[in-house]
Amino acid sequence: MRGITGGSINKVYAVQTKKQTYLLKVNHQASARFFECEAAGLDEIKNTQTINVPEVFAYKDRRTEGEAGYLLAEWIQGEKTKDTERMLGEKLAALHGFPVPKKYGLEQDNFIGSLPQPNGVFSSWTVYFLKKRILPQVERGRAETEMHTARKQKLW
Repeated sequence: MRGITGGSINKVYAVQTKKQTYLLKVNHQASARFFECEAAGLDEIKNTQTINVPEVFAYKDRRTEGEAGYLLAEWIQGEKTKDTERMLGEKLAALHGFPVPKKYGLEQDNFIGSLPQPNGVFSSWTVYFLKKRILPQVERGRAETEMHTARKQKLW
């Protein structure tokens, strides 16, 4: 097992076995449902067949203090080329252009990084994006006094 990153949210490892290499994400401080939400999100993306995402083999969310949550997934080896960024942009555009019923959002809440991400289902993308993506982050910034006055004034 070798560490990939000491990121601020998860510890990430490449786990090599005789059978294959796996990606293991570990978090000792994750919120309840953190890895459940990540697995569900990856599954949602996979169902669009627009972006190659790893298959999730197992996950466990942290239930008690001192216990770690984890997500075990397929290792996808890639090589960065001069076309990588363009190809990712095209695949993201395809993902966001994926035909879905006229609803925007998710029925269950999840996370944006380590922050709780409230969701809901709306018939308007604009209303959804404002109420569930922008306003919660603005309110969080105000509550934690992390947002500078000049930035607040530019919002409205």
